[in-house]
Amino acid sequence: MAADRSASAGRGVPAHRDTALGPPNPLRILFTDALRPSSFSLVTLLGLSLGRLIGGTVVVEYLFSLPGMGTVVVNAAGRGDYPMVQGAVLTIALIHVVINAAIDLSYGYLDARTRRVHV
Repeated sequence: MAADRSASAGRGVPAHRDTALGPPNPLRILFTDALRPSSFSLVTLLGLSLGRLIGGTVVVEYLFSLPGMGTVVVNAAGRGDYPMVQGAVLTIALIHVVINAAIDLSYGYLDARTRRVHV
């Protein structure tokens, strides 16, 4: 029993935990203890980057003559088709809002402190 206790203590794991759960899994430790808390800012930057990507498609599609939402918006604005421009801008804004809402909802999964918000 003393030999078991010294082997567990050398790894920094309490003896009762090592006996009950077995040796720690390095992948579980990596994903739950390291990547999950640090991915909070990564997810934030991902949401901001997706917003810029959606906004930049209008310019890129028009410059390279690619068929898509950007070309439709620029051509409709040139013709004076303002309901089409409003509909396209509304669609792009709705996609942006849905992406940001998904990012905000993922915060609750990533960080337990954000789940317990008291209003």
